[in-house]
Amino acid sequence: MIHLQYYPYKESQNNDLDKIFMKSKVTHLNISHEITQENTDKGSAILKVAEYYGYNRENTVAFGDGENDITMLKNAQIGIAMGNACQQCLDVADYVTERIEDDGLYNACKHFKWIES
Repeated sequence: MIHLQYYPYKESQNNDLDKIFMKSKVTHLNISHEITQENTDKGSAILKVAEYYGYNRENTVAFGDGENDITMLKNAQIGIAMGNACQQCLDVADYVTERIEDDGLYNACKHFKWIES
């Protein structure tokens, strides 16, 4: 496992999962939580996943909005920050799209011509 994102039903589940993954980095976000393998982050994870599937950095794209996404945006060939992203994400992104609520993912995919209108 490199990275896992989960949405607990009860707050008590956070402590239980933290104990299970003691040697991992756990990031508690607003309504979701992330567990990242020890000695890695999203930036190294995106490159490991690409390598696993036989791709290189030039075949990677990342979308992010939080501090935990900064290394991923930097390491991807194209780093896309959501309109609601933290300032650090906006600073490192190759492209800034609208907020998720304003069809940011869709609009970015249209912008890069990955989908048709």
